[in-house]
Amino acid sequence: MKFIRDADGNFVVEAEQVASKFGLTPEAMRNHLKRGALVSVVEKGTGADDGNSRLSLRLGNRTWRAIIGPDFEVVAEEQLWCSAGHR
Repeated sequence: MKFIRDADGNFVVEAEQVASKFGLTPEAMRNHLKRGALVSVVEKGTGADDGNSRLSLRLGNRTWRAIIGPDFEVVAEEQLWCSAGHR
């Protein structure tokens, strides 16, 4: 998976790529996006992680987290699930 940045510096990725991380169809992912159900957080790396970014995408009780290198390629990723009441 490779990301690009828009004119404002935000990461951009196709719904199809994100959908696969959550086990959804692209159409289902687009519906979640339209409803605002997908929450994203980007953290800039500092110190030894300078040049990298950590992108976290949360949908319900599922989170996909990726470390994105300076070339906008995913260098590490993980999936997390939390039980109700532990978000």
